[in-house]
Amino acid sequence: MTEKVAVIVHLCQTQVQPAQEKMKLTYGVYQLRAAMILCAAALSLLLSGCSTMKIDEVASDSPQFRFEEYFAGHTKASGWFTDRFGKVRRHFCGDFFGQQQDDGFLLDEVLYYTDGVVEKRQWLVNTTESGDFRAEAEALIGGATGMIKGNALEMNYVMRVDLADGKQWQLSMNDWMFYQADGSLHNATFVSKWGFRIGVVTTQYTKHDGELLCSGSKSS
Repeated sequence: MTEKVAVIVHLCQTQVQPAQEKMKLTYGVYQLRAAMILCAAALSLLLSGCSTMKIDEVASDSPQFRFEEYFAGHTKASGWFTDRFGKVRRHFCGDFFGQQQDDGFLLDEVLYYTDGVVEKRQWLVNTTESGDFRAEAEALIGGATGMIKGNALEMNYVMRVDLADGKQWQLSMNDWMFYQADGSLHNATFVSKWGFRIGVVTTQYTKHDGELLCSGSKSS
C-alpha cells in the first residue's frame, strides 16, 4: 500500500509542478487546479479501500449487542459529520424512543443539527436469532440490511438526507455500531455519494429515563 501511495504522489508531482511553472499563462491556473483535483481523487480512491472492515474481524464475542434491548425506551445521540479531508462540517443531537410492536421494533428518531435542520424518522427493525438485521424507514430507499455478531452491528442502506440549503441528497451508508463492556454504544457511518467516500458520521449513544432530551424536544 505504501508503494502505491508513493507512485501516486510521484505522478501528482509530475503533473502539478509543470502546471505551476505555467502559472504565468492564462490557462496555467486551470491546469494546476485540474492536476490537483485528479491527484486528490486518485488518493481518495486508494485510501478509501484501507478502511474496509469485515464484521468477523472486528466483532468481539462479548458483550452481546441486542439492538431492541438497548434502544428500548429513551436514548440520546450526540455526533458530528467529518468530510473526507477531516474537517468537521455538522454537529447534531438526537432523541430516540423505541418500543416492541407486533410487526417489529419501532424506533422513533429526531435529529437536531446545529445548522437548523431537523430530521424525523421512524424505523421498523426486525432481527433474528442468527443475527440477521432488517430495517425499514420512509427515508430509506429499499430498506436496510445487516448483521449483528457479538458486540457489533453492520448495516448498509441508501438514505435521503436533508441539507441546510433545502436540497436533499441520496447517500449510501455503511453503518457500524459497537457495544462496549461499560454499556456505551459507539457508531461510525461511512458515507458515500456516486460511489465516492465523502465523509464519516461519528455518534455516541446514551440511555436515559427521559431527562436528557435534546433542546426543543418533548418527552414521549
